[in-house]
Amino acid sequence: MELNDEYENLSDFHLDEMKEDRGKHERLKPVSQLSSEMKTSDASFEMKLSQLKSTVTGISEETNRTLAKISTEISLLKELAGMPEQIRRLLPELRTTIPELKKNLPHLQCPMQWTPFKQKLYYFSSHQATWGEAQRFCELMDANLAVINSAEEQMYIQWNIQYDHWIGLTDATKEGKWHWVDGTDYASNVKFWYSNQPNGGETEEDEDCVVTTSDGKWHDWPCSSFHSTICEKSA
Repeated sequence: MELNDEYENLSDFHLDEMKEDRGKHERLKPVSQLSSEMKTSDASFEMKLSQLKSTVTGISEETNRTLAKISTEISLLKELAGMPEQIRRLLPELRTTIPELKKNLPHLQCPMQWTPFKQKLYYFSSHQATWGEAQRFCELMDANLAVINSAEEQMYIQWNIQYDHWIGLTDATKEGKWHWVDGTDYASNVKFWYSNQPNGGETEEDEDCVVTTSDGKWHDWPCSSFHSTICEKSA
């Protein structure tokens, strides 16, 4: 082979290789484009990192709530474990009874301005009236002047008054023969007279009607005198 032929072949080889290299260089991206893509990649990374942080924070908060709930339940279990066996046996019954009580609560609520005690409702009026007017006032509300049947009831009334209030006890029909407005037997019922009461037969004016005082004691007064009123009726 002649030298000229080899040179020509070598030139062709380098020319082909240069063309291939130039193609590779042509396929390289411009610096500005690379910079933009890197910024986009960084922003995407920052967004994903932020999302990851939010997820971790949410998991942490949920974990704390769960741990707090578990701690509360453990404390409750400890308290239950410390209860006497008899009380623990009552718990299922209480769980059944409480919803029933809530269901019936609207029927147990007393009318406005009436207050409940035991099986009765009470209306304490500060308006001054005679005994007869007070009894008629109570009757208009399907009630009577208060009839006191126990020491507990007398104490409850005492706590709710600051001055004398009429109660449903009188001997206006016959002097010395006391009777309650609802027919309760006076002789067998409780009595809370002051030590020198009743004394209506010893005064010039008949004292045939009774008030209860803030001291929890009874005093007879003329029925025409003016005092506040206690009405009562069944709950």
